[in-house]
Amino acid sequence: MNIATDDTDDLQFRGWDTGPHKTPYCCSFHWVRLADGRIVGLDLIRSDDTDQLGLRAYLIEADGAIKGLAYTAPTAHWAPFASESLPPLGGPKPALGRGLNWIAGSLHTSGQQINHVVFELNVVPQSKAYNSAAFWELEFVELTATDFTMVQTTGWLELEGIRYDIDSEGPVSIHYGARLPSYAYCVTVPDRSNREAPRVLLASVAGDNFRVFGQPVTALAFTYAYGGGGVPPRLYHLGPFKPRRIPVGLMGEIELAEIQPFAHQLLGVETITATATATLHLPLKKAISLGRVMLDYRGSVYTHTLT
Repeated sequence: MNIATDDTDDLQFRGWDTGPHKTPYCCSFHWVRLADGRIVGLDLIRSDDTDQLGLRAYLIEADGAIKGLAYTAPTAHWAPFASESLPPLGGPKPALGRGLNWIAGSLHTSGQQINHVVFELNVVPQSKAYNSAAFWELEFVELTATDFTMVQTTGWLELEGIRYDIDSEGPVSIHYGARLPSYAYCVTVPDRSNREAPRVLLASVAGDNFRVFGQPVTALAFTYAYGGGGVPPRLYHLGPFKPRRIPVGLMGEIELAEIQPFAHQLLGVETITATATATLHLPLKKAISLGRVMLDYRGSVYTHTLT
């Protein structure tokens, strides 16, 4: 996946997987809709800091039921991570790659809710890039992000041997830095049949991501969100999450209901990926139904608020 160096509409790309800007950790999180309306999530993980590669994949049914795959293994167990050209999708080893406007991967495993994933996808930004790379370059954080509220994804995807043609719009976030800290993530996945529906892309990082004068700041959680379709374009909050609530803006919150979780370990840390129905409450404004949202929480500071 390409990474913009600024937040202009004329995107200029810089890669965090190769070259002088390569970071020890980089993952890209992609959400698409199948032609039948179901949602697929893909998270491509390169964790040189732990010498592992990983792939997470999700299939979300119309009623919000979620099936998941969460697989990581030492780098030597994989084909070399590809950036210049496609990885070998039919080789004996699992494979991952992302490059100039593409991602690809192949994994066959066992014992998971999803055991077979192969994909070759083109990913073209349709929105500007919201970029916080400066925080990483100034050594203020362990991990930072580039978020695209809308990309067009085309190509093909196989789940459990069934092949799907992909032509979808949805959000993509690239997270990169020294390592993966605790975090929370929440997105809506657009439906072309209802383009005016409320939209949100939200992320939160806990105190283990921040550094002041080289030291971690523990008692801190910073949350930001980008919105559309009636949701304010920018929302920020400093403070902890509450059970089944995500704080946004000044005295606002996203209320979560009908949570359906997929609990697993991500690089050795408790993680819950989930679906939920969500409602945005802001002071002195009418509540906004966000419909079904996708959640991804890592670390007990966040996961305990879903259970």
